[in-house]
Amino acid sequence: MGMGTRGGGGAFRYFFADKFGFNANIGWYRPMTQNGSSGQGSTFVAAPSFVYMLTKSSPLADLDVRPYVGGGLNYSNTSTPIQTRSQTSNVSTSTSGWGAQEFGGVELTFQDAKSIAISAEVAHYQMAVSNFSSGLSQGTNFYLMFHFYLK
Repeated sequence: MGMGTRGGGGAFRYFFADKFGFNANIGWYRPMTQNGSSGQGSTFVAAPSFVYMLTKSSPLADLDVRPYVGGGLNYSNTSTPIQTRSQTSNVSTSTSGWGAQEFGGVELTFQDAKSIAISAEVAHYQMAVSNFSSGLSQGTNFYLMFHFYLK
């Protein structure tokens, strides 16, 4: 998870079984204007997915390498302020909709640190609306992630 002056978000994974789990990314973001201050619009994104590990875990291996694939739907909402001459009214438009994502990668778990895993992932997001800024971007994205599992 992460927080900053322009928003924040988090992600988690929960495995129902050795090979099948649930993944979720959720965040809220505000854009930066050209003068460096925060803008008035915002973007909210929620992207739940299912994850399927292609191999069984090897708890006795020094390095457990597990490729995975996944996919799901995402929901995004973007609000944009409308500038008026008087600037006395706070008017904005809001656009929202559903999209989808699919991803694949490999997760590495070390024998001496079973609660920590490192993943390299390629994900493709089809977002329903254009957004100001978000942890998830339209198109193909590459991620290097660190997972902390509670076991």
